[in-house]
Amino acid sequence: MLSLIISLSVAFAIYFSSVESLGGWSIFWAIIAFFAIQVVTALLLRGRIMKVQQAIQATIMDGQKRLNVKMTQMQQRGSTNMKVAQKVLESEQAKFINQALEMTAELEQYSKWSLMMAKQIATMRMQFHFQLKEYDKVDALLPKALMMDPMIYAMKLARDYKKGDMDAMAKTFKKGKTRFRGDKSTMIFATYSWALVKKGKVDEAIEALNEAVKKNSNEILMNNLNFLKNGKVKQFSNAGLGDMWYTLYLEEMKQKPVRMKQRGGRGGRPF
Repeated sequence: MLSLIISLSVAFAIYFSSVESLGGWSIFWAIIAFFAIQVVTALLLRGRIMKVQQAIQATIMDGQKRLNVKMTQMQQRGSTNMKVAQKVLESEQAKFINQALEMTAELEQYSKWSLMMAKQIATMRMQFHFQLKEYDKVDALLPKALMMDPMIYAMKLARDYKKGDMDAMAKTFKKGKTRFRGDKSTMIFATYSWALVKKGKVDEAIEALNEAVKKNSNEILMNNLNFLKNGKVKQFSNAGLGDMWYTLYLEEMKQKPVRMKQRGGRGGRPF
C-alpha cells in the first residue's frame, strides 16, 4: 500500500511541476516515474521477504529431518505402543511448526508495503495451525487465505466436512475443480468424493469421480470410481495418496503391528 501511495505521490509531483514546461510529456514522465518506483520497491521487498520465507522453510525442513530420525529410531527399537509413539512424534512436530509460526511475525512489517502480503501471511499461518489441529484459528484465517493451491482447497473441504456444512463443501469443490486442471485437481476430487461417501451420497461421489477421470489420470481416483460403480463401497480408499491425504486428518494411517524380535535362536526364549 505504501509503495502505491509513494509512487502516485511522486508521479503527481512530476506531472504538476512539469506540465507547464513539458506539456504532454509531463504525463509520460509521471507514468515512467510511477512504474520505476513500483519496480524498485517490489525488488527490494522481494529480497527481504524471500529471506524470511527461506528461513521459515529451513526451520520446517530441519524439523522434519529430526522428526524422521526420531521416527526411525523408534521403529528400530520395535516400540509396539503406536499411540504413545504417535503422541511423541506429534509433540516434536508441534515444536518446529510453532517456531515457524512465530517467524511469520517478521513478515508483518511488509504488509503496509504490499497489498497481498497480509493474505500470504494468513495463508501460511492457516496451514501451520491446520498441522497443529488448531481448527478454530484455521476457520478464522481461511476467509483471508489465498486460494492458489489445491491443498488449500482440500483443507477447506476438510473443514466444511467436519463442520457438517455440505452446501459450503459443494461450493468449495465447484471453485476448486474449476481453478485446477489435470492431476493438480487430484486432492480436490479425492477429498470431496471421500466426504460424499462418508455421508452416504455414493451416487454423487460417482458423479464427481466420473468428472474427475475425464481430465485426471490419477490411478487412485480411477480405482475408487470402479469400486463405487461395482458396489464395493468399503474398498473406497484414499490411502494411496499417502501423506498428502493423511495431513488432512480426516483419517488416521493404519499402523502395521510391529513384531518384537526374539533372541536366542529358533525355539529359544527371548531375554
